[in-house]
Amino acid sequence: MPLTATLKTLPLWMQLQNCATPAQLAMVDELTAYAAGVLETVRDTFPTYTLHNHVHAENVVRLMGELLGAEQIKRLTGLEAAMLILSAYWHDVGMAYSETERAALTKDPLWPQFLHEHPRARIRMHEHGTADPPDDTAEWYCRWAHAE
Repeated sequence: MPLTATLKTLPLWMQLQNCATPAQLAMVDELTAYAAGVLETVRDTFPTYTLHNHVHAENVVRLMGELLGAEQIKRLTGLEAAMLILSAYWHDVGMAYSETERAALTKDPLWPQFLHEHPRARIRMHEHGTADPPDDTAEWYCRWAHAE
């Protein structure tokens, strides 16, 4: 997915352009574009969640810039600006699950820990009556485990 014009007008991106080499800028461009494409699939696993797509990532970049302020942004190195931008784009990538991953949730090594820590999830599994978790429990687990 190509980057939007919005990202490229944000102060953090402009600082990156000022400090980074062309190769570094191209790498950040490629990595954020890739992450933006992956983020578009989060809604497939989490249809009830707030949107976690490229707009969310852009908002995080914008908020980082607002928190830093113009003077601090000017002090960032290219690497620091790149890391902030990349973290905004990659922090929710763990919420994107393929159909194969979704089908294998109960085989995940963290699944028993999740059920142990959340008795209500065990009850939902029992009520559902199949080895596959009901959609709400699958969403709950994926959200719980996405940082891993």
